[in-house]
Amino acid sequence: AGVLIFIPARFCRVGVTHQIAKQQLMITLTENPVWLLVQASDSPSFIMLKDDLAAFLADVDDKIENLDLALIPVVRRKVTPIQLQATLAEALVKLNQDRADALYVHRDTHHMESVAGVLTRQDIESEYQL
Repeated sequence: AGVLIFIPARFCRVGVTHQIAKQQLMITLTENPVWLLVQASDSPSFIMLKDDLAAFLADVDDKIENLDLALIPVVRRKVTPIQLQATLAEALVKLNQDRADALYVHRDTHHMESVAGVLTRQDIESEYQL
């Protein structure tokens, strides 16, 4: 089966830069994602848990307007792309080859990349244990 069937987590995609307005992050968190996918053209992509980011934001000085998501003290997990048509076995191989913690599942539509979801190593391994 393709990886799309196994994508459990809700996510929000955060721009192409690490710098983001704190107010925009607060709005994004109201969408209640599990993961935030941060993609930057100048560095590797990563994901972070919404709960980790929310805990950090609760302690941030109100005067701070912009944040660099690559530098804040939260756990970031390396992600790598995989095509929507990939199988779980192919996804696990990709994780191991790229030494990543998670995948962002994408499809290319009309020369644009559309991200369908985030799939972690734990998601894949739990499916294999069934």
